[in-house]
Amino acid sequence: MDDVEDDAELARRCAERDGEAWRVLLERITGLVRRVTDRACRRGGCGATPELVEEVLSRTVAELLRDDATLLRRYRPAWRLTTWIGAIAQRKALGLLAESARHARASADLDGLAAACGDPGLPAESGEMVAAVRRALERLPDRDRLMLLWVHGEGRSYRTVARLLGLSEESIGRLLQRARDRLRPYLLA
Repeated sequence: MDDVEDDAELARRCAERDGEAWRVLLERITGLVRRVTDRACRRGGCGATPELVEEVLSRTVAELLRDDATLLRRYRPAWRLTTWIGAIAQRKALGLLAESARHARASADLDGLAAACGDPGLPAESGEMVAAVRRALERLPDRDRLMLLWVHGEGRSYRTVARLLGLSEESIGRLLQRARDRLRPYLLA
């Protein structure tokens, strides 16, 4: 049996939840996932931690098992199984890095949101400021909170926010200003 047939058989057995097949597959892909994650992290200017590698591996396996192992059942040996799974792992690693970057930007942008509300009385510590902004946001109506988080926390465009909320793009600037005005008293409280 050549490698292509071995890969197809291994994928089929994993899709059928064969424990021994999964042991073999995990043995084959763990190092691969580590290398893929490390390469993605180097491109992003950071290092791959063991926790990140483990999370990418978990998400990759979850993707392979999703919907009764549909991906594994659809595997066709045009590529080697490890190359195919490596591509899945790379998408998962890049997604996790993007998610981490969004969370970091969101925290930084909450600092900016406090500044945009013109509150010089907020605590100087960034962590305290972010906590104060989060508490204040919880007190706002849903639409105001979502607009502020989407624009300042996630960097979404006015066009995207308008589409998500079913509003005109032209109204978003005015509504955002009103939302910031509503947020200001809660920040001062």
